[in-house]
Amino acid sequence: MADLTKQLQHLLKQGAELFHPSGKAPLLFAEATEDWKEFSTLTPEKEGLQQNHYQITAADFDKPTGKLYVAYSKTDYLQVRPVPFEALKSHRQLLEQWYLLLTREKLPQQAQVEQWPIQQDHCLQRVVLDDLFQDCWYNHLNRSKPAYRQLDNLQLGQSLQLLSRMEREGEPLVAALNVSSLTFRGKI
Repeated sequence: MADLTKQLQHLLKQGAELFHPSGKAPLLFAEATEDWKEFSTLTPEKEGLQQNHYQITAADFDKPTGKLYVAYSKTDYLQVRPVPFEALKSHRQLLEQWYLLLTREKLPQQAQVEQWPIQQDHCLQRVVLDDLFQDCWYNHLNRSKPAYRQLDNLQLGQSLQLLSRMEREGEPLVAALNVSSLTFRGKI
C-alpha cells in the first residue's frame, strides 16, 4: 500500500488527470486512507471544487503505462494518469488559478459574511501554508517570491484540499487553523 501512495504522490507532483465513467477531469488532489479502503478526489467544476469519496474494492499501479487504477465496484473504476506533456503548463496554471480564486475572492467574501476571525487574503494564505508545512511557512520558502509559485503541484493540491474544507466547514476550522498558525509563530 505504501508503494501505491508513493505512486499517487508522484503522479500528483508531476500533474495528473482523472478518468472516470463519465469522462475526464484535471485532478487537483487525491488521497487514500493508509489501508487503501477509501479514496477521495478533488476536481474543478463550473461552480467550484468537487470532492468525491469512494470505497475502494481494488487498486493497482501499472508501471509500463504509469497509470493508477482504483476500482470502487465490480465494473467501475477510476484511472489516474499523468497529464500529457503539452498540457503540463495549463495544468499548473489551473492549480494556481484555483488557489488565488479561493484565497483572494471566495474565502475573504465568505469570511466577512460569516465573521471569521481572519478575513484578509494574506491571513487565509498564512494559515493554509503554515498548516502545509506544520511550521511558519517562511522557514521553508523564499519570502521575496509568491509562496504559491514555489510549491510543487502536490503541495498546491494539498493547499486546495484544505481551502475546500475551509469553504465547507467555515469558522470552526478557520479559527483552529489560525490558533495553530499563531502557535507555530510563537504568538500564542
